[in-house]
Amino acid sequence: MQEKHEVIKERLRFVRERMKAENVDIFVVFTDDYHMSEYSGAYFADREYLSGFTGSAGTLAVTQTEAALFTDGRYFVQAQAQLEGTGITLMKMGCAGVPTLTEYIRERLGAGGVLGMDARTCAAQTGMEWIKLTEACGGRIKGDFMPVQELWKDRPAFPASKAYELELKYSGESREDKIHRIYQEMETAHAAYHAVASLDDICWILNLRGDDVACNPVIMAYLLFTPNAVYLYTEESRFTQAMKADLAQDGIQLRPYNQIYADLRSLAGKKTSVWMDMKRVNLALFQSVPETAECICKENPSVHMKAVKNPTELANLRDVHIDDGLAVTKFMYWLKNTMKQYEAGKEWNVTEVTAAEYLAFEQHMHILVILTDMTSFAEALREVSSSKGEIPSRKGYPGYLYSELATIYERAGIVRGINGSVTQIPILTMPNDDITHPIPDLTGYITEGQIVLDRSLFGNNIYPPISVLPSLSRLMKDGIGEGYTRADHQSVANQLFSCYAKVGDARNLASVIGEDELSDLDKKYLEFGKAFEGHFVGQGDQENRSIIDALEIGWDLLRMLPREELDRIDTKILDVYYDKKDADTDSDKKQA
Repeated sequence: MQEKHEVIKERLRFVRERMKAENVDIFVVFTDDYHMSEYSGAYFADREYLSGFTGSAGTLAVTQTEAALFTDGRYFVQAQAQLEGTGITLMKMGCAGVPTLTEYIRERLGAGGVLGMDARTCAAQTGMEWIKLTEACGGRIKGDFMPVQELWKDRPAFPASKAYELELKYSGESREDKIHRIYQEMETAHAAYHAVASLDDICWILNLRGDDVACNPVIMAYLLFTPNAVYLYTEESRFTQAMKADLAQDGIQLRPYNQIYADLRSLAGKKTSVWMDMKRVNLALFQSVPETAECICKENPSVHMKAVKNPTELANLRDVHIDDGLAVTKFMYWLKNTMKQYEAGKEWNVTEVTAAEYLAFEQHMHILVILTDMTSFAEALREVSSSKGEIPSRKGYPGYLYSELATIYERAGIVRGINGSVTQIPILTMPNDDITHPIPDLTGYITEGQIVLDRSLFGNNIYPPISVLPSLSRLMKDGIGEGYTRADHQSVANQLFSCYAKVGDARNLASVIGEDELSDLDKKYLEFGKAFEGHFVGQGDQENRSIIDALEIGWDLLRMLPREELDRIDTKILDVYYDKKDADTDSDKKQA
C-alpha cells in the first residue's frame, strides 16, 4: 500500500506533466470554491487533494522544480505535519523572510511566463492584480488550466442540498422588499445589471437557506439582477414545487447553475453597466463581462443592508442571548453549589459526565459526551493496580478494568419520563492495532457498537476511512426495515457485508498468484471492492447522504456482481430492485 506522501508526489508528477504539455510555468491552487467561501465543501478540495493539507486556508503554488504551500499562523503546526515527506515547502505567511504569494510568483515567472489556475476559484481583485503582473513580463494567465479534474476520478458530488425558506418571523423582511431595495441602490449607482456570487448575500436577499457549505447555511448559487427580471442560477431540484411557485411570484426565475457566465457574455455589443463586488466574485465571472459594458466595481449593497438589523432580527437576537445566558448561569450556579458540598475536605467526584447528566436529566437537554483518551485511562489504571501489588489479569490489566469502564459507559442513555439524554462516544487507540486487546475488547463488549478506522483506507484518501467488517451496531436490528427505513435495508446491508468479505479473500489470493491469474468472478469482486470503498464508504465531509441514497448506491454496487452471487437477499426483493435500473432504462427508451 502506498504511503500518503508518496500518493501526493505521484499527483504532483502528473500535474507537472500537464503543465509541461500546456506550457504552464506556475500552477496556483486555491482553497476557495467558486463563491470565495471561507469554508468549501469536499468537491472543491483540489488543494487538499494535491498537498494533503486539510486546513481551511492556504494556497498551493507548483512549478517544475518545487511546490510551496502558503498558509497563516493558525495552521503552521498542522501543515508542517501533513506536508512531511511530500516535498512541498511550507511558507509561513507573515513571518520574517517569507515572501508573499505575489512576490513568490513574480520571482519565478520569467519573461513570457504563463500562470495557470482555475479562474473560478480566484477572487477577481487578486486575479486582476496578477494579470497586470503577468502582462508586465509579457506573459499571461491561463484561467482554464484544471489538471485536477482529469486526475481526480472519484471527486465527491457537487453540493446539492435541499433549499428551505427562512420564515418572515425570523427574517423580518420579505425578499420582495429586499429586491426592491437592491434595485434602488442600482439606480443610484447607474447600474443596469448586478451580479452577486457571495452565497451569504444571495441567501440573505432571497430568505433562502441550505446545507451546501460547512458552518454556513447556504446553497451554491449565483444571482443576477437585470432590468427586467431577477435570475437565480442553481439546481432546480433543490426546490419543492411550492417554493418554485413562491419564487416565481416574487419575480425570480430559475436558471442552470453555470448559465450566468453565458448570460453575461451575451451582453457583448451592448452599452450597459454591471455592478460587481471584486472581492466577492471570481475572476472567470468578472472576465465574462464584455468590454463594451462598464463594470461598476463596488461592494455589494446587501453587505450594508444585512449589517443593519431590523426589529424582528434584533428581537430574535435578544431572545437567543437571553436563553444562552440563562443556560450558562444555571449551569454555573449548579456547579458552584455542587463544589460547596466538597469544600470541607470531601472527595471531589464531579466529572464531565456528571455535568452531562445534570444538563440531560435536570435541564432536559440532549448531550453528546466525547471521551477522547480511554486508552490512557486504562493504562493509568494498570499502573495504579501494579503499584498496589494487585494480581493482574489479561496483559497486566486489573480484573476490574471491565467494571471501571462499564461504570463510565453505562451512564449514557435516557431516564423514563425525562426528555433529555446522554450519548457517549469513547475514542481509543487500539495498541498495536489489536482489536482483541483488553481495552477495545471490553469497550466493544459494553457499548452499543463500534466504528473502526483503517490506516490503509486513510492512505488511499478514502474519507471517512471506516473499516466496514469490524465495525458494528447493536441498534441496527430493530430500527430498520419496512415501516422504519425501507423493506430491503437489512438484506442489502447483509449482502454488502458478505460481498466485501469476499473482496478480502480475492485480494489475498491476488497477492499470491497475481491479479491476472484470478478468475473472472474474483476480478469482479476486486472491482466491486474498489467501488465500494470509493463510493459507499467514501463520501464528502459535507455530504448529507440519506438512508435511501445509501441503499440506491448499494444496489448500484451489487449490480456489478452476477445475480446468483447475491445469496443474502430474498428473490422477491431482487426482482424489485436488482433489475430496476434496466427496467427504468427500457422505459426511458420506449418514451423516447
